[in-house]
Amino acid sequence: MIIIILIIVIMLFVDREKALSILQEFWESKENFLVIYGRRRIGKSRLIKEFLKRITPDNYIYFLASRRPIRYNLEKLTEKISALLNASFSVNDFVSLFRMLVNIVSGKRFLVVIDEFTYLIEADRGIISDFQEIVDDILEGSNVKLILIGSLVGMMEQHVLGAKSPLYGRANRIIKLPPLDLEHLVSWFGKADLTEIFKIYAVTNGVPKYLEFFRGENTEDEIIKNFFDNSSFLFRDAIELLKEELREPTNYILILEAIANGMTKLSEISNYTYIEPTKLMPYISTLRSLGIVKREVPLLAPKKARRGIYTISDMYFQFWFRFVSPYYEEIENEEPENAIANFQKNFNTYLGIPFETYARKKLRRVLRKRGYRVDILGRWWTKNIDIDIVAIDNKNRKIVFCEVKWKELSLKETYRILAKLEAKAEMFPHKKDYSKEYCIVAKKFREKLTEALLIDLKDLTISGKQDRVEQNL
Repeated sequence: MIIIILIIVIMLFVDREKALSILQEFWESKENFLVIYGRRRIGKSRLIKEFLKRITPDNYIYFLASRRPIRYNLEKLTEKISALLNASFSVNDFVSLFRMLVNIVSGKRFLVVIDEFTYLIEADRGIISDFQEIVDDILEGSNVKLILIGSLVGMMEQHVLGAKSPLYGRANRIIKLPPLDLEHLVSWFGKADLTEIFKIYAVTNGVPKYLEFFRGENTEDEIIKNFFDNSSFLFRDAIELLKEELREPTNYILILEAIANGMTKLSEISNYTYIEPTKLMPYISTLRSLGIVKREVPLLAPKKARRGIYTISDMYFQFWFRFVSPYYEEIENEEPENAIANFQKNFNTYLGIPFETYARKKLRRVLRKRGYRVDILGRWWTKNIDIDIVAIDNKNRKIVFCEVKWKELSLKETYRILAKLEAKAEMFPHKKDYSKEYCIVAKKFREKLTEALLIDLKDLTISGKQDRVEQNL
């Protein structure tokens, strides 16, 4: 039993070596202010608790703020510090608390961690100015260090890290904790089939908390259990996360539902939501600031090009708003049959979206290992033509055109896709002295050919693992 528990603990803490290294360097340096943030369930608290195991217990305080008045949080933190340092004192604000702390610990190195700092900001925006004074006037030159952790990404980026924040530019280190990548899920799920692991990746976005609900066996049954049961965590969490960040989530839900169902242009989103295009932009801007939605333009087009489209960048939200949201009330009323039928019919086709996103993320690295130096990479489209990935190597004067298919391709299908890709590439506005090369990324190939680069799911994933090994040497 002990061995099983140990294995689970190790699995739940994969790929945080770099963040731990940054925290260790911060602790050993003369720096005194670090910020950690990232979406909920990403493992921020787990990261800091893992790091605190490296520090003697009487050298730090970990405090989890609560959604209560500032005075309540101040008193609770004061009590914790008083008990640890065996020094009874009372203060009226956080500035006085840190001034007292610096005096008591004297030359001793000491760390204060405040988790869910955004709850304090919600209670009183003026707290940010207090912490500016703490960082500038009290911690400077002392051995007391401060780590602030936040889950409300928009609030952290605006009120703690933003240019108008009193704390702007003061953090010595900033850690934005990302989701786990597919190669990390391979470590997590051990010997599970790579295709099944990708399915889990495509619905969880690699969020550690979500991965805990999967075993990598009978994946589609596990997805049904976790998303189409009204008592399940993953069924409810999308709405809970939006409620955390947004006061009135209704219009945001409609917008995300539209995008998830392929309505990516502003006019299409407007038609679906019945919100005028001019009134849509504040909602979309908010979703972009939260890292849920992103705007894409064709490769080589200016960022403000009119041909821009909107996509959902978080795969958990992408899946949820495609398959769960339209049937939310039915699932809530324990009538999930229509939702499940829709999922079973369309899920395999849907997987092409996250697979294309993953291929675009990894192809630069794969091409580099094959001798290319990719300067620009992205999707390109015009009125009636769409090329999944175009990679430009200016040094070697080459352009690689790539089609992505979530499918096991026969040799005949491979040749057919290649012929269509070559025809579409003729429309790409490129320099005449650049050679054109062709690439197909697929789930799997039954046979290989030499006329094009053929890259499968395993190639993409192994490339990432190899890079990680090289970086650690």
